[in-house]
Amino acid sequence: MTAPAFEMRGIVKRFPGVTANDRADLTLEAGEIHALLGENGAGKSTLMQILYGLHRMDAGEIRVDGSAVRIRNTADAIRLGIGMVHQEFLLVSRFTVAENVALGLKPVLREGKGPWLGLAGVAERVRALSERYGMAVDPGARIENLPVGVQQRVEILKLLYRDARLLILDEPTAVLTPGEREQLFAALRRLRAEGHTVVIVTHKLSEIIALADRVTILRDGRTLTTVAAKDVSERELARMMVGREVDLEVKRTTTERGAAQGEPLLEARNLRVGNAIRGISLKVHAGEILGIAGVDGNGQQELAEALMGLRAAQSGEIWLRTGVSEASTAVRNLRGRSVAELRAAGAAYIPADRRGIGSVTEMTVSENASLIAPARRRFFRSRTAEEAAARGLIERFGIRVSGLGQQAGKLSGGNLQKLILGREMTVGAKVLIVEQPTRGLDAGAVESIWRELLRARAEGKAILLISAELEELLNLADRIAVIYEGRIVRELQGAGEGHEIAALRTEIGLSMAGAKKGGTQAEKANG
Repeated sequence: MTAPAFEMRGIVKRFPGVTANDRADLTLEAGEIHALLGENGAGKSTLMQILYGLHRMDAGEIRVDGSAVRIRNTADAIRLGIGMVHQEFLLVSRFTVAENVALGLKPVLREGKGPWLGLAGVAERVRALSERYGMAVDPGARIENLPVGVQQRVEILKLLYRDARLLILDEPTAVLTPGEREQLFAALRRLRAEGHTVVIVTHKLSEIIALADRVTILRDGRTLTTVAAKDVSERELARMMVGREVDLEVKRTTTERGAAQGEPLLEARNLRVGNAIRGISLKVHAGEILGIAGVDGNGQQELAEALMGLRAAQSGEIWLRTGVSEASTAVRNLRGRSVAELRAAGAAYIPADRRGIGSVTEMTVSENASLIAPARRRFFRSRTAEEAAARGLIERFGIRVSGLGQQAGKLSGGNLQKLILGREMTVGAKVLIVEQPTRGLDAGAVESIWRELLRARAEGKAILLISAELEELLNLADRIAVIYEGRIVRELQGAGEGHEIAALRTEIGLSMAGAKKGGTQAEKANG
């Protein structure tokens, strides 16, 4: 019997106060696409980082083609044919594709001429690999001029250039348009057909069913099971991952769909922010979710930060119905005002950057839960009251912590996100500006966050939901505006009955890629 191409046996990895992997096992065959699935904090990323040499295991064994190996660092992993594409690409934006591929390669000694890398040779091989796997990458193009989907292909080509047999992809579709996702899937299937092993770490159950051959599920750091993807449904995968039944779709009533929408609580008028936002106008009403769809890097972050006072807008207006109480109904232009003034006027913010903006990672869970309380109340609040509030958030939003005194920076990304979301949603604000609320979260966490957003809308809050997850917008948004290169290029009503969803998904996907349909113009969408 042939030995597995790659095997991890009884892997243990401990961090202070946390056991990330607890005798975890993983078997990978040549010529397969293998999905790794688990809740936030289940140990998926740690297991892959051990395999790629970013962490050293405390116990266990790694075998390649049946032989035990030692992986002390990424150089060891690369020599064994193991490569990894991280969610945040490691590319030099001002370099060309060929130059990025060549980074880290050892030059060849040429007689009488010293070391020589030969970028022309690198470019030639990159072009050949690109054509072989249908990736359509120009070796001479600068990274800064390439869309994010093509940048991801460059990362994969870097691994193939180094003769990687195993490619690990962490949340590979998080920043792709639907069209780019299908192109990626086609390339991965070609790699599988030629005998490569591909591991995808993802929470997107539909993609696992569509792409993977087998799925390994981790729970609490241990391997729960490995199953053939063709033998399970999305619902079964979610149940195995979370340990309970999970509702994967939001079934909204007519009222939930926004029939009871009220007056505009947030309005942007011809807002301009550097070269990132080029004259955006929008309104968000009470009891409504307005979704902003688009590929990362088209101005979403700048829009959110400008609306929240974190980034200066050069022109335009930001109108907010001020005050967090029902009696405070004055409308004010708040462009140029501080974050504190916008919060006092009734706005709350859930940023995409959890660690840099959304939290103070050196502070405790309890302290982060109370960060945005008004200064007077925060400074004179008792430790008991602060801890009680934190416990309430932990219970309501299912946040996994080792204790209230745990540093927020030690939480997994998903649990930190739930702490931030819970804090912002319970402060009493009328307007919620929400960026990528479920990125990197498991199905159970997504379900709970979606329901909390719907609850906030039912309470009459106005929610601006910025998300690269098209399914999220289709499930939650009453209206969807597509942003492309800093402009709203199309606005559509949210999904109604099921038969509308496929057509809506196609329209949004085309607009996200910059395609125009039916002569729709930004001015019409903004009006």
